[in-house]
Parts: sequence; C-alpha cells; structure tokens
Amino acid sequence: MKKVLLINQGNTDNLGDQAIYIVLKTFLESKNNKVDFIPFWSEKEVFGKFWETNKSLVLFLMKFPFVVDFFNYKRIKKACDKIKYDTVVIGGGELLCAHHGFNSSLKCFTKYFKNKNIPIKLIGVSGDLNMRKLYRNRFRESLLRCTYVSVRDGFTKEICENYYKLKIDLFPDVVFAYNKILKKKPNIHKEQSIVFAPISFNKEVSIGLGLDIISEYTEYLKNLLLENLKEGNNIILTATTKDDYIFVKELYTFLLNEFKGYKIEIKKMSSLEEYIDLVKTSKLVISGRMHAMIIGLIQKNKVVPIEFKTKLKKFNEEYGGDILIEEIENKAYEGLNKLI
Repeated sequence: MKKVLLINQGNTDNLGDQAIYIVLKTFLESKNNKVDFIPFWSEKEVFGKFWETNKSLVLFLMKFPFVVDFFNYKRIKKACDKIKYDTVVIGGGELLCAHHGFNSSLKCFTKYFKNKNIPIKLIGVSGDLNMRKLYRNRFRESLLRCTYVSVRDGFTKEICENYYKLKIDLFPDVVFAYNKILKKKPNIHKEQSIVFAPISFNKEVSIGLGLDIISEYTEYLKNLLLENLKEGNNIILTATTKDDYIFVKELYTFLLNEFKGYKIEIKKMSSLEEYIDLVKTSKLVISGRMHAMIIGLIQKNKVVPIEFKTKLKKFNEEYGGDILIEEIENKAYEGLNKLI
C-alpha cells in the first residue's frame, strides 16, 4: 500500500472544495493508497497565533511574498518532515489565480517535495494571468517542479502552453466524476424547481459584471431569474459557502417582493450531501459557483452561470448547452486515472 499526501482546500466551508476532496480521496483510496491530508492554504495554519490575535498584521504581511513563504514553508516542514510519502497530489480548483496565499503554497509545497524527490501531481486546476509578473513567474517555477499537471478548462490550458510554455493535460473537473467514484445515480424524477445559488457581491463581481453597488447586482440577479423562469416553477434560494448565504438571506427578502406570484423558499445547506439531495429533484441551477453547477449537471439539471469571470464564461461555452453528461463523467474519470 502506497502512502499519498492529498493537498487541497477540502478543509473550508465551500461545498465545491469539499466535493473535490471527497472525489480525490475516495478515488485514491479505491486504488489501495493510504491517504493523508493537509490544507493547501489556511491563514490559521500558516500564521498561527498572529491570525488569531492580529489579522490586520497578517493582511499587511500578505503583501510580501517571501514573508508568506517563510511562514508557509515552516508549517509544511512541521507537518511533513517525519512522514515518508510515495506521491503528493495537489488539486483541484482555481489554484493558479491571483491569491497570494495560493501562490505561496504552490511554491512551498513543490519546492519542499521536489527536494525530497517525491513525485508531485497537480490535477484539475485552473487560473488566469491577472497578477503581477512576479507571481506569474513564481507559478511557472512551481509548475515546472511538478511531475504531472492537468487543468480543467481550455482557457487555463492555453495559459499553461502559451505563457508558461508547459505541456499539460486537459480533463473535465474532477467533480464530474463524483457519481462514478461514489457509485451514485442521479434522480430521474424532477420537480419544477429552480435552485438559485448566487455568489455574494464583492469587488470581483463588481468589476466582472460592471456593477458599482449591491442594488445593481440584486437587480441583475432578478432579471437573470426572470429570463429563466417558467410558469409553474418554484424558486429555492441557497448557497454553497457561508459568506454567500449571508448575502442570499438579504436577497430572499428582495425577491419575495418581486416575485409574489411564485413560491420562493430559502434553504441553508449544512453539508454537501444536503445540497446534492436538493439538486437531485430540481430542473435548473443558476449560480456563480462552478461546482454548484457541476453538481447540478451530474444530477441532470440545466445550468445558467452568473458570468462574472472568464472561467464561468468558458464554463458556459463548454457545458451551458446540450451535453452528453456521461461522456464528460467518463472523461473526468480518465483524468483521475492519470494519478495512478
């Protein structure tokens, strides 16, 4: 039995990140591996007591990549120095983005395990180039240390091949293989419900949609819902992160006044399984969270992305129309087998 270290964001409250973790862990264990886990990035684990007592200091330190690297490398050494791994698996998710912590983690993990001559397999990731050249160069150095790299969309593949000058594989997001890995089947009995799981209003949403204030965003969401609403539909508001749910509660009050002829509910998700059960019986998922929609697709829903960033526009191009979901699931499973 081989010992594998799995590194991703499965420790967060984001249900999409949890789905990635479950798929990868279950798959690796099914191939007779002993799987350990460590968070890809965690302010609390990296900065320890400083995060608890002085978050403003941490946010200031995040501006200095080599300071972040110092603390990050230290926590990796502490967690991994006494354990021998056969393989390290990092991914999936949007790890190649303009997040200073993610940038540091990919550098520190790949440097640490490359020095130990342990194979590093980066799977199902995506990202962009919206960052300073310093951070792009750091990503390239990190990617070069990996034994294997696969990405989850054509946009990231172009970046890796044309900018980073790397040869990589392209497979659908690992969560597309959820049913296959967990041996689940979609529900064929559907109700006339729309699952509406918008992302909360933030700077990225504001810039991406060209909306200055939150009232403009809620109006945008109302119109998006109207475009997809049909007679007999009921609307279920929910969220796949805690921050999104805070926003959804405010949106719920607004939509109650705007859609008086429709049944509107709000449901707080306490687990990934609860969200899966919700979309099993729905017909349409509208969301700004990619994995909220992927889970919708594998449960035979149509999906409509809130296109506030490039990855969601590309997602809509690839999966927004009529698709053969079984082919995509099989392709995602093929990508997982590259880890063996």
